Amino acid sequence: MKPNNFRNIESFEDFENEKVRLYYELKLTEKKLLIKKMEISEALSPANILTTIFTEISKPLLRQFGELIKNLFSRNKKSNEDKEQPEKES
Repeated sequence: MKPNNFRNIESFEDFENEKVRLYYELKLTEKKLLIKKMEISEALSPANILTTIFTEISKPLLRQFGELIKNLFSRNKKSNEDKEQPEKES
């Protein structure tokens, strides 16, 4: 036998209050479900999926490109420093 969750109801007024509380609880749950449904449909929309896939694919490529540029500038800086050092020693 299930435990009785309505032991606090002792009058018709208590019954009405509980009825209203349950109604609002139901509406809140429905709205939360609707929001979750909207979030899922937003996440699964073709435009968002393509954007996500492109972003995930491009991250490693952009990282490699950044490293390439950083290495290029560091090599240029070292070669410029090497060129300037003999002039300072003379």
